Amino acid sequence: MIVSIHQPNFFPWLGYFDKINKSDVFIFLTMSKRSSSDNYFTRTSVSVNKKIKYLTIPFGKQEPIITDLEMPIDKKWISKHLNLIKAAYCETKYFKEIYPDIEKLYKRNKTEHYYVFSINIIRFFLEKLNIDTRTYIDIDFNKDFGISNIRNINICKEVQGKTYLSGTGAKAYNDGDMFKENGLNLRYQEFASPYKLSILDVVFNIGFENTKKLFVKRVDCE
Repeated sequence: MIVSIHQPNFFPWLGYFDKINKSDVFIFLTMSKRSSSDNYFTRTSVSVNKKIKYLTIPFGKQEPIITDLEMPIDKKWISKHLNLIKAAYCETKYFKEIYPDIEKLYKRNKTEHYYVFSINIIRFFLEKLNIDTRTYIDIDFNKDFGISNIRNINICKEVQGKTYLSGTGAKAYNDGDMFKENGLNLRYQEFASPYKLSILDVVFNIGFENTKKLFVKRVDCE
């Protein structure tokens, strides 16, 4: 069984969903500390007149455990985001079909915590893209999995995984010998896409049905 693990990024890029699609089980990592230098965790990118613009949730420099990261009290950022999305994609073929759902994702979510807000967004897209991978949040297990490589190993063991699917950006971080010693295969995601910005940029431009065609079916890599 293939397992992947990642923090719940904000409107992630297509590769994030490809990793989930190639996994049997995906775990949202929320017990780690937020890094204010992580540009993908609480902001995402869109294209406005062929220029990259960012949708950023104004958390400032605070770096709590992700489960403790509370949504900003001032909600003005929501209108700013929606206005920027309109400016970016109002002329696209799929805007009228998709925008109402995006607006609902912003406005109907009354949670106080970021991880709930972002996971709800990701699960919305998983449903729309017919990605049926089982997803869990690490806190669902009510266990301390440790840190670094041992955390990922322990999470894989918890869900009886045999293969850990990692992004290539973690090659310098992963300890292949440690995974092997614990009876786990370590594999790296291979994914190429012409769409480098957020999932928003993809679905507004080509729609949900065409986005589904960009994914390769899950294969046994154990």
